[in-house]
Amino acid sequence: MDINLSVTGAAASRLSRNRARLAGSRCRIGGSATTPIIYIIVSPIWGERDERVKYLDVHECFMNFRLLPALIVLLVAFSLCAACTGSDEPTGPSQTQTPAVTATPASTTSVSLTPGPTQTAPPGKEVEFQITENYPSRVTSDLTITFVGGSGQSYLTSIDVRVTKANGEVVTDSMEITRGEEFTVKNAKGNNRVEITVAYVTETAPFKVMDKIVKVP
Repeated sequence: MDINLSVTGAAASRLSRNRARLAGSRCRIGGSATTPIIYIIVSPIWGERDERVKYLDVHECFMNFRLLPALIVLLVAFSLCAACTGSDEPTGPSQTQTPAVTATPASTTSVSLTPGPTQTAPPGKEVEFQITENYPSRVTSDLTITFVGGSGQSYLTSIDVRVTKANGEVVTDSMEITRGEEFTVKNAKGNNRVEITVAYVTETAPFKVMDKIVKVP
């Protein structure tokens, strides 16, 4: 008994075109007089199926290759995020900073009630000052210094007055170079040291023309 396996449809047309090639593709099974011979025809659709499988494998590999750069970018981004997060954490125990203390320089001018030496004004450039106790008010123990003038008034550039009161308080002022200009110190009861320094336009250094004790009763 002979059994032939055939395929209809689209495979039948391919079978008719390749009949000569398929004629040698039959296989004989059995060989005795009582055993039937079975011929198996190999269908070309199996080769087509293998080619389709190969195409699918290549396409899948190509898609995986396209996804590879995206995966690399994601990995790099996660690495950067982890590095940034780790840098914010302290690596050791915190150290307490001690604020710097700035030293305040001491005043170079000492407070003293002892008069010092004075300087004589240049010839022809003398100036004069008047000191009045309890003026203008005796109640507040005022001490008033008045610029009287002199032959050196026109050469003056400045008049500086410093009064050290009996309690150690120091009062300073710059007087106008005007005849009759006054400078009054209140609550000056007791011994006060009065220092007057003038500067001339023709001289390089100032002159201390007065340094004495004035008592306000």
